[in-house]
Amino acid sequence: MKGPSGIALLMSIVFVMIVSACTPLQKARIRQDVTLDTYVAEPVDFEHRKTLIVLTLAQEERTLSKTTLAANEATVDILSVELLNRGLKIIDRANINDFMKENDLELRSADVTKIIEMGRDFDADYLILTNLFENLQASHEITFLPGQVLTSIDTSANIGVSSRMVDLKTGQVVWVGIATTQDQNFQKAIQRIAEKLIFSLRSSHKAGGS
Repeated sequence: MKGPSGIALLMSIVFVMIVSACTPLQKARIRQDVTLDTYVAEPVDFEHRKTLIVLTLAQEERTLSKTTLAANEATVDILSVELLNRGLKIIDRANINDFMKENDLELRSADVTKIIEMGRDFDADYLILTNLFENLQASHEITFLPGQVLTSIDTSANIGVSSRMVDLKTGQVVWVGIATTQDQNFQKAIQRIAEKLIFSLRSSHKAGGS
């Protein structure tokens, strides 16, 4: 490879190798789609019954699923906002907590009659119970560069919310939804999950009304 043309070709190869080595590694892909699994026992009547109580089943600062009580309550708040934006009414959680303390009521162990009584006292139609679960997961991406192999790692969380809705007139569970997604941003993940869960509820209502 002699002469000007050979030197030019060699310089071009060296330039490409330098540019390739300086190119920043792309972040590993994080799946942001939402996986949803639901069960509907009977159509939900949001046309005439619009008042809901939304609570978390988490009662301790650190749950078995390693999520904090604050994160569970934030999940309830995001879900409540989505419901309010769709024209439904939400009972203030502070009033519900006061009622539960006064009546020594724990959701995990409460019998149906006490739950129905709580609904009657607040003139609520449905009770939605949520539970947050998550675990950290590292996503790996391998990039081959001239003379070396580099690995980039993104740490994200698999975030899920399990929910069930109880008819406060009958005490029966009328809907169950479990949704999961992956994200580095907790709020964005819960926002997507909440939208999917509520879409499922609204679809149940439409199906029942058709």
